[in-house]
Amino acid sequence: MRAAIRRSLAVMAVAAVALIVPATLSGAAVVVPEPVGPFGYTNGYNNTGRNPVCSFYKLALGNGVGVEVGTRLPCVDGLTFSGSGVLYAYTIPPVRGYAGSSNLVTINPATGAQTVVGSLGRGFLEGGMTFDKDGKLWLYSEPNDSTCASGGSCLYSVDPATGASTVVGGPGVSNFVPTGLAADCSSVYVTGGAAAGVTAKFLGDNLSTVNTATGAVTTVGNTGLAANTTGLDFASDGTLYTIGQPYVNGPAVFSPKSATLSTATGAASNIQTWVSNDTIPNVVNGLAIAGISCPAPPEPPPVVQPSFTG
Repeated sequence: MRAAIRRSLAVMAVAAVALIVPATLSGAAVVVPEPVGPFGYTNGYNNTGRNPVCSFYKLALGNGVGVEVGTRLPCVDGLTFSGSGVLYAYTIPPVRGYAGSSNLVTINPATGAQTVVGSLGRGFLEGGMTFDKDGKLWLYSEPNDSTCASGGSCLYSVDPATGASTVVGGPGVSNFVPTGLAADCSSVYVTGGAAAGVTAKFLGDNLSTVNTATGAVTTVGNTGLAANTTGLDFASDGTLYTIGQPYVNGPAVFSPKSATLSTATGAASNIQTWVSNDTIPNVVNGLAIAGISCPAPPEPPPVVQPSFTG
């Protein structure tokens, strides 16, 4: 429910906002520069208070240039590349209170077209999904059933061949709302905010590590971003990126932002604001970068059999 509350606040904040178009405050057209990598993929829409229809985007994380790749698609979150380069995501409910199940899907990065792998067995709200260094697929989100004993969000393992999901456990932190999940060659990280009080006032998003055996999270530090983070992933050079929407609203200042995060402190830097020749979404979910390639673990040393001579 807390994730749904967070999303409903975003709906109320932007329901009266017109579609964001590439324009400056004076109304003059923005000069969109040549995109600078690394490049990531995300899913988003312009929130007008109605059920959203989503588009698929390619985003230049070096300078914030976005390009719409596909449109009129089911909304997804948890975008993540497998070790073999296949882009996965999971579908998210079109409305609050949705009783159906989310699907695990693969996505064609060239078109945004989705192919259903299978049902996750329950519906999941916004959250995050990632493959770890061992090729295991993890999803952190709030389900629409009772499998999460913490009553909020839990970590789930997912079978990438079928979509079947199995609960692992909760965060061990009150009111934790996961917003992105990513893994490098040593750890799994999650971004998330904490809700406080009946107004669901968010205290800011933190970067944390995840214990994949229990679901427990350990805070690294606050991002310092005046934004709701909504996606997380590593680039091939080991840099961790996030994406999200600013807290403030209005057509000129509500464009999504991307940033790098320190895995040592959680602090954000290299903040970029989305610019585009296409209509810019004011809600984005998920971030996938064809990123880190982890070396295979070393082979164990051969067992030397003793030899005896007479």
